Amino acid sequence: MLEKNNFLLYLACLSILVFSYSPNLQFNFLYSDDYSYLFPKIGESKDFKIQANLDSFFEYFYKIGRPLTGYLIFIQNILIENIEHAKIFRFFSVVLIWFIFIILYLYLVDKKFSKFESFFISLSTLSLPVFNLSVSWLTLQQSLLSIIFVSLSFLSIKNSPFKNSFNYYFRTSLSILLIIFSLFLYPVASMFFFVFYFIEIFFNFKNKIQSKTNLNFNLIINPPIIFFSTLFLSFLILKFYFNSSGSIEINQFKKFLWYFLEIFPLSINFFYPSKSIYYI
Repeated sequence: MLEKNNFLLYLACLSILVFSYSPNLQFNFLYSDDYSYLFPKIGESKDFKIQANLDSFFEYFYKIGRPLTGYLIFIQNILIENIEHAKIFRFFSVVLIWFIFIILYLYLVDKKFSKFESFFISLSTLSLPVFNLSVSWLTLQQSLLSIIFVSLSFLSIKNSPFKNSFNYYFRTSLSILLIIFSLFLYPVASMFFFVFYFIEIFFNFKNKIQSKTNLNFNLIINPPIIFFSTLFLSFLILKFYFNSSGSIEINQFKKFLWYFLEIFPLSINFFYPSKSIYYI
C-alpha cells in the first residue's frame, strides 16, 4: 500500500511538472547557444565555428573543465534534426527534474517529514527559476544531470559506516566517482552537494539537543573532505589528461567560500536553527 501511495505521488508530481512546463514543450524556440552548438545543419550560424572541426569542438569543452558536457551536446547534435525535435529533449529535462523530486522527497521522508510536507517542499524547490531555464535551454541540461549525480554521491555516503570495511570503501569510491561526473558536467551545480550536507548538520544538532545523543562528527567531517579531495583530484585529471585551462574548476573553492560567507548567513536571517531545532 505504501509503494502504491508513493507511485501516485510520483505520478501527480510528473503531471504537475508536465503541465507547468507545457509552454516549453509546446512552442518551437531556441537560445543562442542551442543554435550555435546544435543547429548549424538547419541554417546558417554566423557565430558558429567550433562544430566545423570535431576535435576543436571537444577541445573547447576540455579546456573549460566540462568534458562530459561536450559529449552530451554532441549526442544532442546527432539526434536533433530540427527545432521540433528539441521538444523531446525538453521533455527529457522535465523527467530529470522529476527524478530530482523523487530524490528530495525520499530524503525528506527519511528525515521524518510527513508525505505532504516532503511533497510540498520538494515541488517548491523545483519551481525555482533555475530549473525552468534548464528546460528551456537545451545545452543547460548538463546542470540537471550534475545535480542528480552529486545528490546520489552524498546519499551514497550519508549512512556509510565510517570505519575500515568493504562497504565504507565501496560507498566512498562510488561517491567520488559520482562527484567527478557532476564536476565534469557542470561544476557550478555540483555545489548542490552542500544542500544535503547542511540539512544533515542541522538534524545532527537537533538530535543532540532533543535526544541528548552525541554529535556524529564523522558525518560533519567526512563529506566535505571527500568533496574537496575529489575536487582536487578532478583538477589533476582535467589539467593533465584533458589539458584544461583550470580556471572553472579552481573557482569552485571561491564559490564555496562565497556561498558559506555570504549566502548561508543571509539565509539564517529567515531561518533560525536555534529556534527551529526544538519544533521541527
